Amino acid sequence: MICYNDSYLAVFADNTKDADKGNYRLLLFRKSGERLFDKPISYMGSKMEISGDKIFLYQEKTYQVYDFSGRLRYNGTTEDSLYYLRSASDFNLGGTELMLCFPNKVERVRIQ
Repeated sequence: MICYNDSYLAVFADNTKDADKGNYRLLLFRKSGERLFDKPISYMGSKMEISGDKIFLYQEKTYQVYDFSGRLRYNGTTEDSLYYLRSASDFNLGGTELMLCFPNKVERVRIQ
């Protein structure tokens, strides 16, 4: 799976390197081709977004938020199935506001 914005490209792929550390890999590249991180993970997201300074992996009722250094910032669940997930603000002011979009509603949540 691939997603990108004007400055970055994120890749979510099977882990053929270190399968004992996780079944998948999350990689982030600058537009210039410079690799910022290559991280083995266990979470299988079915959708991925780059929004603000975060990478979001999500599926159904679970989601994970990674920063641009590859650190897992949040691992969350919802009661309803997620339709779309993105950063509600491009600025990090001591936390991250997320916009969780569901088929019939939108919620804003703040994570640290």
